[in-house]
Amino acid sequence: MIKADCILKNAKIFTADKSKLNATALAVKDGKFVYVGDETGLSEFEGEVKDLG
Repeated sequence: MIKADCILKNAKIFTADKSKLNATALAVKDGKFVYVGDETGLSEFEGEVKDLG
């Protein structure tokens, strides 16, 4: 398990990745994005979760 500083889920995130322009979750550690994708990928992270609904 990776300890993240901030975890956001149920968000509308627009990415610069042409193969996947949208995401619904992200995790930040030490001021850097360590995960951007959907909620299923958050299972690798622990920390404070903010549900943006």
